[in-house]
Amino acid sequence: MAKAELKKENKIFETITVRANRIMGIALFIYFLVGILFAFYYDTYWLAIGVGALCLIAYYSTKILLPNSKLYQYILAVIFGIFSALYIYQMHGMFEMHFMFLVGSALLITYQNWKLQIPLLVYIVLHHGSFAYLQYTGMKEIYFTQLEYMDLQTFLLHAAIVTVIIFINGMWAFDLAKKTIRENTALQAFEKQLQTVNQNIGFAEEISRGNLKIEHRLTNEDDELGQALLKMRDNLLLSAERERKEKYITQGSATIGEILRKYADNAEQLSNELVREIVKYTNSNQGSLFLLEKEEDSKDEYLQLVSCYAYDRKKLP
Repeated sequence: MAKAELKKENKIFETITVRANRIMGIALFIYFLVGILFAFYYDTYWLAIGVGALCLIAYYSTKILLPNSKLYQYILAVIFGIFSALYIYQMHGMFEMHFMFLVGSALLITYQNWKLQIPLLVYIVLHHGSFAYLQYTGMKEIYFTQLEYMDLQTFLLHAAIVTVIIFINGMWAFDLAKKTIRENTALQAFEKQLQTVNQNIGFAEEISRGNLKIEHRLTNEDDELGQALLKMRDNLLLSAERERKEKYITQGSATIGEILRKYADNAEQLSNELVREIVKYTNSNQGSLFLLEKEEDSKDEYLQLVSCYAYDRKKLP
């Protein structure tokens, strides 16, 4: 798994891990108290306190010293196995105590990590194999079961059932993890879509206010609404620019026409007013009007400056 993907997955499971840690803290405290309770049957107080305390120390010290590691979770899986073995020993092989292994396996599902079932299963195999062998070879004070003898077929069936249950719990944890990833992915996609919709709404509101030059970047190439809004904005800009040019030409033509009509009988004043108005209308600095003249006794032609306007005042030609 790539580093970026692993970081993303850890981020997704942060909340689940926090909740699972809270549950495990309570579970470990209960496990410790149960060990103390079972100690009343066969006076195993020191064993219950010693083993229970070492388990708690191992769990919390790993969790504190390696806060960014999941090692404490795997140690927790082994601790559940140790507590279960402790109960079996404390109750002198009572068959029901074997179910405590399965309780620990079920609790580990809350982390949604199927790999946590592996160290517990390995511990169960080692415990059952070694303690069963020691008990049936006659070693005293080794308690695995209250049965006088368990044949190999029964032992293998017992181990197979435990393995199947742990396998089912592992599959359950795996399925929950996949479901969590799918839900988180869907939630992120929904949030991204919601963000895109809000951006499009804001963009549309700016357009409705007449702000056609606002920038709008598409966060998603598949955002058809955003693309349509951008196209509409561009069309409105073209339309507004075309309207502005047409209005500019129309108003300018009307103004020039009015000057021509008003000063048609006065060439000098007509020239001055034309130059002045054109300079102002075009926001120019200066303007001049030249007439093509021709001398009466010559064919030579020349330009005669008849009006000049610059920097908001008439200039003498």
